[in-house]
Amino acid sequence: MKLIKKIRDYIHDKKLALGLASILASVPVAAQADFFDGMPGPKNAQIHYTANFGNEVSYNLALKYFGGDLMAVIAGDVNAEGLQSGFAGVGYIANLEGIGILPLIGYSGNEDQGVAHVLVQGTVPIGDVVVIDGNYHAIIPAHGNENHALVHQFGLTPSVGNAEFRVGPEFVYEIGEDLSVKLLMRYDLDAVEHGEWVEIGLNPDGGAQLQFRGNFSF
Repeated sequence: MKLIKKIRDYIHDKKLALGLASILASVPVAAQADFFDGMPGPKNAQIHYTANFGNEVSYNLALKYFGGDLMAVIAGDVNAEGLQSGFAGVGYIANLEGIGILPLIGYSGNEDQGVAHVLVQGTVPIGDVVVIDGNYHAIIPAHGNENHALVHQFGLTPSVGNAEFRVGPEFVYEIGEDLSVKLLMRYDLDAVEHGEWVEIGLNPDGGAQLQFRGNFSF
């Protein structure tokens, strides 16, 4: 019971501000070789599933829709206690001379508290082997966050690979906190259109993530 209470307190105090990386990582950038999430895909809708394994097991499910240069995403974060928070956002997809850029604004929260998000992602392919992904994430307190300050996060993911397999470290730095590192490995099930893939993330502390993305139309 103490562990459950500790998890609940962590979720209420920190998770909305710091723990939505797996949801926001499901937001795509336009570059075909993008390791962060891949191009939008051959169809106008996507489903993105994430399982997080650590002190507890939690799940994220994101649904995305693409229309021209715009995209929309809704997502939910679930653990053993049920739905913890929801996320909704809109973004603009741009591809500038092979560099994928996606600015996105969104909001996440539950009945107790919520935060706004401003996220800018970018992908720079270097030849056919190396890809550099970067992002900036501002987390802005909204309702129920009297003790929560503005958070700034910066991410960088250099990777190597080909159309089917890619591997690289993901570095995340939040101002005032220690640098975090995670190893990502992705296998593309559809290397031609980059529509479906599976990915494994390994944390130094023993935690892990399993992700899957697929495409469909409606």
